[in-house]
Amino acid sequence: MAPLHSLLHNMDFELAQFARVLALPIRVFIIRMIIEHDNSISKQQLYSHAFTEQNINKHLLELKAAGILKINGARGQITYSIDQNVSKQIAESFTNMFQSISQLNPRKVDVPQPVIVPAVFKNQKEEKEEHISSFTSFGAFIKKRRMELCLSQEDFSKKINIERAQLSRVECGKKSLNVDKLKELAQALYLDLDTVKKEYYQYRIAQLIEESKM
Repeated sequence: MAPLHSLLHNMDFELAQFARVLALPIRVFIIRMIIEHDNSISKQQLYSHAFTEQNINKHLLELKAAGILKINGARGQITYSIDQNVSKQIAESFTNMFQSISQLNPRKVDVPQPVIVPAVFKNQKEEKEEHISSFTSFGAFIKKRRMELCLSQEDFSKKINIERAQLSRVECGKKSLNVDKLKELAQALYLDLDTVKKEYYQYRIAQLIEESKM
């Protein structure tokens, strides 16, 4: 068997390192905000968004240490920008790697013929699947999204103006969130209101059906 170093290219390590650096939503958020602000943003502009100052400061330093970000200006007027040479190199490497796939000859595979389902059964199946979700409760949906945003219960409860203890009960499925909180919730989760309403009413209807059986 060939030794490991002969099987791996230097670019493999560079791309893997870059992927690890950006493997957190907060870091992707920072990069995206810098891009949206014409590649120059201050800490204060980042503080006004979803994450705490402590989190922003920590990840800014780590992105700087990884060589992704550059610091510009003097003390009190510091801004952050993306190192364009680094980003260009990484972007070209990823592009070249995936473009090579289009040069491969497509393999002919046998595609199974679709099973024809009578319309009456198809409609019933689609109606049933429309209400299937991967979350056990609306609170679980909230918790997963909150954790993806790296927000503590304390910080998140302040954003939607409820007590932390109440948020904890909601996330555990022990308490329902008032419908008048959905707009604040959607804004805090960076989701559109329709998506949040769909999840909320899906679980609320299921809960009412269960209660009616008792």
